[in-house]
Amino acid sequence: ISATDIAKLLQLSYRLKFHISEAAISALKQVFPETLYPGIVHCSPKTLQTTAKRLSGYDSVFYDCCANVCIAYTMEFSELFECPFCKKPRYNQKGKPLKQFPYLPLIPRLQGMYLHAETAKMLRYRASFREETAGNISDVFSGTHYQKLCTTSVTIGGYCSDYNYFSDQHDVALAFSLDGVSVFKKNRPTC
Repeated sequence: ISATDIAKLLQLSYRLKFHISEAAISALKQVFPETLYPGIVHCSPKTLQTTAKRLSGYDSVFYDCCANVCIAYTMEFSELFECPFCKKPRYNQKGKPLKQFPYLPLIPRLQGMYLHAETAKMLRYRASFREETAGNISDVFSGTHYQKLCTTSVTIGGYCSDYNYFSDQHDVALAFSLDGVSVFKKNRPTC
């Protein structure tokens, strides 16, 4: 990795850590001009993000979805030209999707997290968690649903395996938060 790429990543990290706006980043060129500070690297936020994507190998995949967020045009809906629920068209008159959502593939992110020793230790917190006081819920792992899963065999396609959910210390429990996605049978956006 080059010194320039490291400088770009440090800028991006600083910007994200302190919630610095694009305007503030752009203004740094006037405050710290390259003529007075040789070797300083000024980059637009887009350039910083592009560098991070290139170096990390992570990139968003865009999926078409209904303009009203009823469905994603995947699996059984992948060949449709209109939403089966609200009848909104999938494409505009120029053939472009009316709405898309970005998806950042999960598996490469988890693999990357396990490559970092401190993050990997945090990911294994679930395996080492022990309730301090019986009947006291201090963590999601204290909950009855999680506890029941720990004693339930994993079943895939009707086949019951010989291991339980979360039986390996490397198993990861994920929670999802969906913004503006219809998760109920009403098929209406929740936001």
